[in-house]
Amino acid sequence: MPTITVTVRGSDKHKVLSASDIKDVDEDSEGGSVLNLRDGTSLPVTDTYSEIKAAIDAAEAGTIAASYLQITDGVTAPGALAGVARLYVDTADGDLKCVFADGFVRTIGADS
Repeated sequence: MPTITVTVRGSDKHKVLSASDIKDVDEDSEGGSVLNLRDGTSLPVTDTYSEIKAAIDAAEAGTIAASYLQITDGVTAPGALAGVARLYVDTADGDLKCVFADGFVRTIGADS
């Protein structure tokens, strides 16, 4: 279950929440945010709206549960993208490769 950590307003305590427990996030006039939780309670925090939204997005993006990873066989090499690595099966030679954010390409495995 993806989690995020926030700082509770009025204290120096951190609270770890499941990203799925957060219904929505509101900005407030004190420069922080208010988390509206699915159980009907609200939690004022010092974290900004954009910080919380980014943490939720990152937590949810990193959560995939599956028995296997299925990748289309034979695609044109994708370009590099800041902050991510991309796995693909190269149409040129059929090898499994990874292109990193800086454009470096590593062959993970060969098909022959």
